[in-house]
Amino acid sequence: NAQVAVYDMLRPGVSYVECHRAAEKEVLRALVDLSLVVPGDKSLEELVEMRLGAVFMPHGLGHLIGIDTHDVGGYLPGCPERIIQPGLKSLRMARKMLEGMTLAVEP
Repeated sequence: NAQVAVYDMLRPGVSYVECHRAAEKEVLRALVDLSLVVPGDKSLEELVEMRLGAVFMPHGLGHLIGIDTHDVGGYLPGCPERIIQPGLKSLRMARKMLEGMTLAVEP
């Protein structure tokens, strides 16, 4: 479900960081449904903001694909800088999607 959630929202103008957070939310939803995570009084959104999703998804969401399998271009001058938070610091970019971008989604 995490991968499908990202596919459903991927389009030009959408932040790759928000895609990662959406994937984390779906991973957490599955863990709550299996009673492996007990959220107490916290919503799924609050768990994502607390960075709990990073415990189960410490890697980035995926990567750009180009001439090289793990293509560069995520942190170019003038683009958003790397977010230094658990899970998010492993993202290969913090950019908004542009038309024609090709990337892997690997939650």
